[in-house]
Amino acid sequence: MNKKKISMDKQLMQDINQHLLLNLIREHTPVSRKRLKDLSGLSQGTIVGIVAALMERQLIVETSKVPSTGGRKAVLLELYADGWYTIGMNVYGDSITGVLLNFQAEVLSTYQWPISLHDCGEQGVEHIAACVEDLIKQCGVPREKILGVGCGLSGYVDTEQGVSIDNWMLNWHHIELRDPLAQKLGMPVWIDNAVNCLASYEKLFGQGQGIQDFLVVNLGRGLGLACVIRGDVYRGAHNGGAEFGHIPYEPQGRLCACGKQGCYEAYLGDQGVLRTYHESGGEVNPISSIAELFALAEQGNHVALKTVQRTGAILGQGLAVLTTLFNPKRIILYTEHVPLNDELFQTAIQTLHAKAFSQLAQEVHVVTEAPADYTNWARGAGCSILLQFFLDSTKKNPVNEQSASLAF
Repeated sequence: MNKKKISMDKQLMQDINQHLLLNLIREHTPVSRKRLKDLSGLSQGTIVGIVAALMERQLIVETSKVPSTGGRKAVLLELYADGWYTIGMNVYGDSITGVLLNFQAEVLSTYQWPISLHDCGEQGVEHIAACVEDLIKQCGVPREKILGVGCGLSGYVDTEQGVSIDNWMLNWHHIELRDPLAQKLGMPVWIDNAVNCLASYEKLFGQGQGIQDFLVVNLGRGLGLACVIRGDVYRGAHNGGAEFGHIPYEPQGRLCACGKQGCYEAYLGDQGVLRTYHESGGEVNPISSIAELFALAEQGNHVALKTVQRTGAILGQGLAVLTTLFNPKRIILYTEHVPLNDELFQTAIQTLHAKAFSQLAQEVHVVTEAPADYTNWARGAGCSILLQFFLDSTKKNPVNEQSASLAF
């Protein structure tokens, strides 16, 4: 056999084992070397060698000691929080938000710039790059310790090409971002849909950790979905999959921002919910925000309560469709303005159970998350870099290859 091939195969196996142990440490932190041996099936000698290599690269660190079953204190391992950093950027309608994350996805710094990029796609790269440079300057973190920059956007994003295909919130269409940003910043860049970014956080450190099949649904200005299927974010053949907001709800219904009629988003997005209120008799007591709607509902206003219940029923029907299609173990609900644990969600869950196929609804666990504020959006974007980094080394992409060259 060719010696070069043997050498390459050996290196590949070492990379795979390193990623295996690194992910086990992330998932079971803090964890002992003995526990890693049991979880991985690798020999003790291999464990010792890989742990030493990971510590040398400042990816993991020894932490507190605890008594083992034999009476001796076992040294535990965890990710080295300050070994590496990522930057997360979220581009919203009226601002850009940036965060600095450590290697455990903890937010160390948050910055926001009141910059509107609506109708300004061609200037997007310049503005985002300037904000990243400002963040790095303000934080004072060594540039060589930053694994990369994740950028979250609404709409249809082609992650393979790094292009914003259609962003109706910003009126961007076919805007190249990843390559020009990477060239300008001199570091790996990952561009993704903002809800996929939230899923990156949930998969690595949140309520999706250790779960192979789960969904993240965001209810806010738009209606977003991320699907994690068999451990990977589902993107479809052309990176346009999981567009929950643009599944038809009423074929001849309301006009959606995307130009089609009757999309779920036209009923479940903020403006759609307000429209339901005004069409249901709310014109006698006009309101302009979701907060006002829920305040009225809490006061017992009949039209507001009816609107909340109808919105919950529509959401529940959509969740039933998703549950029947994907059979997830968990659905994680984010909101931007809707109060958590409100009647809307109770109605949604009841409708989900009533409409989903067979016993699938009984097998899915619906949980709520913290409001999807600017910081959480940006944190998700930073985690999209970490997700690519933690991927098995056999799954190649620009971020995985470039950031791995920094830390591995």
